[in-house]
Amino acid sequence: MSVTLRQLEQFLAVADTGSFSRAALRAHVSQPALSTAIAKLEGDLGVQLFNRQARQVTLTAEGHRLRASAKLIVGECEAVRAALKKTTEHEVLSIGVSETLDLSALAASLEQFRRGHGAVRLKVRELDGPALLARLGAGTLNLA
Repeated sequence: MSVTLRQLEQFLAVADTGSFSRAALRAHVSQPALSTAIAKLEGDLGVQLFNRQARQVTLTAEGHRLRASAKLIVGECEAVRAALKKTTEHEVLSIGVSETLDLSALAASLEQFRRGHGAVRLKVRELDGPALLARLGAGTLNLA
């Protein structure tokens, strides 16, 4: 048995909306695919998670227990994603270079830097002298 994050997200969509149709829209899958995924989750866990009536879906006692844990797990994963995205966004080195610089030499230096600092994204801007100074002064370049 291996429960995936996607299964937990789909489970929460059904639990939150009380409907397989609305949950399928929220989860961006077809309703039959969602029903199959939930049935597989129930089979893997060995419990029924939902009471299914004609137009209404409610949680069983086991479903309520899973919902509490699933919210924590999915929430924590979303927090990690956001933190990683934020970290990645901040690790950008903006470099301004003169139009007269030998770009082949620069490319070799940047490649060497990239190998040692893979998490840092490089943004290189080719600018004339006054524009380099202006951007350095404005803080939009880290290095020139």
